[in-house]
Amino acid sequence: MNNFKILLLLQFLLFYTHQLEAQWKQVSGPYGGHIGAISVDGNRLFIGTKEGVYFSTNSGSNWSAVSNGSAIIFATDFAISGNNIFAGTNDGLLLSTNNGSDWSDVNTGLTDLNIRALAIDGVNAFAGTWGGGIFLSTNNGSNWTPVNSGLTDLFIRTIVISGQNIFVSTGQFNNESVFLSTNNGSSWTNITSGLTEPDVRTIAISGPNIFAGTWGGGIFLSTNNGSNWTQVNSGLNDLFINSIAIDGGNIFAGTNEAGMFLSTDNGSSWNGVNSGLTDNHVTKISISGNNIFAGTNEAGMFLSTDNGSNWNVINDGLTISTLYSLAAKDNLIYAGTRYGVFQSIDNSATWAHINTGFSDYTIYSLEADENNIFAATDRGILHSTDNGANWNTVNNGLDEFDIWTVKIDGSNIFAGSIASLSGGAFLSTDNGANWAAIRNGLPFGTTVNAFGISGNNVFAGTYEHGIFMSTDNGSNWSAVNNGLTSMDVYSLAVLGSNIFAGTNEGVFLSTNNGTSWTAVNNGLTNLSVWSFEIIGNNILAGTDKGVFLSEDNGSNWVTINNDLNVNKLKIIDDFLYVGTAGEGLWRRSLSEIITGINDDENTLPTNYSIDQNYPNPFNPTTTISYQIPDQVRNDKPDVTLSGAEESLVQLKIYDVLGKEVATLVNEVQSPGTYKVDFDASTLSSGVYYYQLKTGSFVESKKMILMK
Repeated sequence: MNNFKILLLLQFLLFYTHQLEAQWKQVSGPYGGHIGAISVDGNRLFIGTKEGVYFSTNSGSNWSAVSNGSAIIFATDFAISGNNIFAGTNDGLLLSTNNGSDWSDVNTGLTDLNIRALAIDGVNAFAGTWGGGIFLSTNNGSNWTPVNSGLTDLFIRTIVISGQNIFVSTGQFNNESVFLSTNNGSSWTNITSGLTEPDVRTIAISGPNIFAGTWGGGIFLSTNNGSNWTQVNSGLNDLFINSIAIDGGNIFAGTNEAGMFLSTDNGSSWNGVNSGLTDNHVTKISISGNNIFAGTNEAGMFLSTDNGSNWNVINDGLTISTLYSLAAKDNLIYAGTRYGVFQSIDNSATWAHINTGFSDYTIYSLEADENNIFAATDRGILHSTDNGANWNTVNNGLDEFDIWTVKIDGSNIFAGSIASLSGGAFLSTDNGANWAAIRNGLPFGTTVNAFGISGNNVFAGTYEHGIFMSTDNGSNWSAVNNGLTSMDVYSLAVLGSNIFAGTNEGVFLSTNNGTSWTAVNNGLTNLSVWSFEIIGNNILAGTDKGVFLSEDNGSNWVTINNDLNVNKLKIIDDFLYVGTAGEGLWRRSLSEIITGINDDENTLPTNYSIDQNYPNPFNPTTTISYQIPDQVRNDKPDVTLSGAEESLVQLKIYDVLGKEVATLVNEVQSPGTYKVDFDASTLSSGVYYYQLKTGSFVESKKMILMK
């Protein structure tokens, strides 16, 4: 392999190019998550998720993250007027004038920063808060003034403007839950006559018709400006309404459990329109022309262009940033997230959301054997016998339901809980049908983080109480903490007669079944060890700042990554996968990590490709890697095609408007794998695109500079 370094100075950017020897790659996906807000303005589409704010200019075909510095913004609502984009959050109001690349606080005069609703009419901007009522700004958010005269409930859910009329719904569940102002908020009048369900979650207006979606009472219609309301629920089989949107004579209603409904007769009747919608918990709806956008609770965004007859997922770029758990079974990969379980059937290239049988579960741990998958969740334990196609809750016998870890050992299944009261561990010997508490010897209220099994010995790593051992399947436990200086044990692993414990003070090793422990941290530069993985005689440790490898039973550790915030390590096929806290899913070939495993570093690539930059988002430097193939003739594999030995390669950077801002590579290169270190110190925060072009091959990817 030829190593080389090229120094280019262009627009004060410094690039170093050399042949790649080892590379972490961010996996595409899983995609999806919770959508809390949607706003459409022309070809600009903004959504608020628990992962941050995302922006699309192509009807959701691709998404780019936009945020306020390094902080994730959970936007509760948006309001757009020209170049001004307001985003409401639980911590105040933000304004962007450059499509979300930068945000500034605009909270002067706001006495309540928990923003739940926004609306703009001309120069008047209204902000509804959760406890402080409604505020008005007439100078683009520079100052805010409360406008609450007549409001008897200051917990605002929604604001809708129609001409001179401003409608708001409130959230204290009393009999005065909808209000009307006809004088720009100077005064408000209660309008709830006939509204038998006061919990109004959404309001939509079309001409003289006002629709109110309620929590438990379905949909109500008023044709006289809210003076009277009539229930219009025929055909609705879910009366918990999250969102309503209107397009001409079509009225769409998103429900909590039954998906999407459509009425074409002013609400007189409703029909379900859910084909292609994989999450029936619809949180938000927005309409722009022929495009109907639906945000869901866990599966991200969907688009219909045929009036709801069919829905297509549009999640490219909506990366789920935190993965708690990983598992593999029958050539399938599973990822546990705060939005449930995702499955890949193609070695992590694509992912599907597989939550049939449950919703709103956070998956902390996944464990699979030949016939079963068990999931430890914040609502107990899930069990699947058909590779995740269907799940059943198996909580019989549990008295703690916040389950952090699960471990299969033959016919024994161990579960460790996050203590809300008694805490401790549980055992099932009948495939999860029944569970028995196994706490004898564990301190009351113990949180169990991890299990390790060595022969007939079961070890439990706990929070604040160290390590316990049982020789009778958990019927009795004894503390085995001699030499252990940290009692917060996050992870356990067994390698032959060696037992490893990951703590907030590094790794401890026992070679005598837990009788004594010795710290083994030489070379371990981060001491919070959350996960282990074993391969052969090697042990890998995942920390909150990097991944480390020991080939000598922990005596020495070498860094193989120094910045990923690791939740879970998992070896699947020929790769080490890393589920992170806030940085998505990453992987790296084992042949690049461990000596002697499928070592083909001299093998040239067979296809053109360009990888996702790492890290991403970045500030101010990141690395881009790409592959130039050694093409061969199919009829004569030993003959290289003419011109394939060297190719003119161009790698350029563009801003969101398509303007070229830098050229990284513009030269003839031989087949091989390369990387470019990109320093963007002189560029402003925002979304950029990098494009590899060589011959007829062209591919672009997006990256985010976050200063």
